[in-house]
Amino acid sequence: KVQHLSEKQFYLEILKKREDSLEKQKAELINQKSSLLKIFVYAKRKMTEEEDNFTREVTEFNNEYGLTSNRDLLIKKKVKTEINDLENEAALLKNEMESMEHKNVQLNALQLQKNELKQDLLTLQSELK
Repeated sequence: KVQHLSEKQFYLEILKKREDSLEKQKAELINQKSSLLKIFVYAKRKMTEEEDNFTREVTEFNNEYGLTSNRDLLIKKKVKTEINDLENEAALLKNEMESMEHKNVQLNALQLQKNELKQDLLTLQSELK
């Protein structure tokens, strides 16, 4: 029994040492996790700062050299040109329609005159018979 008890105590000591070792490992991993988290937060903050600085610098550069305003002016100029082209085309179409209406009136008058002349011809032919 003494030997059995002594073996149990030996195993108990081994288990306690193993538990202590695992506790130390756990503490080390927690510290490592904490350190990595701090590094991550720092890196993320730095990245955000760099992005903000880059955006600010690009905006300042664009404003300094008028790149954004030039683009807006070009767009406005293109729109004005397109509007003028469309207005000119509309005016041409309107003139063409008026011309066609005038020709249509003349054509109708000629058609009436033709019909009158046909009628006169028929009348004359019937008188001759």
